[in-house]
Amino acid sequence: MLSALFILAAASPVEELPEIKFRALSFNEPVIELAIVDAQKPDAKESTSKSNGKDKKDSPPFEPLKVYNVSLTEEKKIHYADGKLTFYKANTDPDGTTTLSTFVDVVVPAPDSSYIAIISGSSDKPTLQLVPDSPEKMAAGSMRFFNVCKTRLGLNFPGLKIVLSPGEDMLYQPPIKGSDYGQGQFLLCDEKGEWNPAGGMRWIQLNDSRTLWFIVPHYNDPCLVMTRGISERIPTAEEIKQAKGEEAQKAKADKTSKKSQVK
Repeated sequence: MLSALFILAAASPVEELPEIKFRALSFNEPVIELAIVDAQKPDAKESTSKSNGKDKKDSPPFEPLKVYNVSLTEEKKIHYADGKLTFYKANTDPDGTTTLSTFVDVVVPAPDSSYIAIISGSSDKPTLQLVPDSPEKMAAGSMRFFNVCKTRLGLNFPGLKIVLSPGEDMLYQPPIKGSDYGQGQFLLCDEKGEWNPAGGMRWIQLNDSRTLWFIVPHYNDPCLVMTRGISERIPTAEEIKQAKGEEAQKAKADKTSKKSQVK
C-alpha cells in the first residue's frame, strides 16, 4: 500500500505556477543590471536563496535583465511563486560561485496578465510597481497617463481636466495638430483639500506614435511629481501589409526548402 502511494505521488503532475508578462522601465537609474528567474524551472528555489544564506548554487538558472530609463525592455514571460514578481541581483564570488539576492519585489495583482514594471526610488531603497499594459487600446497620436503616485493626481491639459486615483490610468487624444507643441499641468491635493501645481510637461505632437506617460512622486519633494515618457511608433497600414507579405514569402520558402530536403 505504501509503495503504491509513492508511485502515485511520483506520477502526480507538478503544480503549474501562475505566469506574468511584463516590460520593465527604470525611473531614476540610467541602467540597472538585474536577473529574473522562472519559478517553474527545476532548482529555481535553490537558486534564489540569499547570497549570505546556507544554500548557495553555482550558475543558477537565471536570465540577465538590463532595465533602462529611456525605453521599455522586450516583453518577458515567466512563472512566479508566492504571488510576487521578484527582481534579483546576481553576485559572483572570487571563486566563481554565483548567487542571487532579492533586489525588489511586488505582489502581482492578477495572474496571466501583462504589466509594465516600473522601478523607482534609490538603489538602496528601490520600489517596484506594476501597471496594466494594454497598448492595443492606443491609437497613433494618443497618450496614456499612469498615476503611479500613492495619492490622487489632477491633470489639466488641453480639452482635459480630470483626477486620477492611485494606480489609475487613462487614454488621452490631444486636440493638437501634428508637429505642434502642447503643454499641460499636474496637480496634487494637500491636507486642506486644495489642489496645487506639482509639475508640468511640454511635448511635440507625433501623429505616427503613441506615448506612455508615467507619473511618480518626486524622490526629494513630496509636493512635486516626475514624469517619464516612452513613445512607440505605430506602423502604417502599408507597412503592416508589406510585413505580412514578407512573412508569407518566408514561410513559403521554408516550406519549399523542407520539401526538397525530404526528396
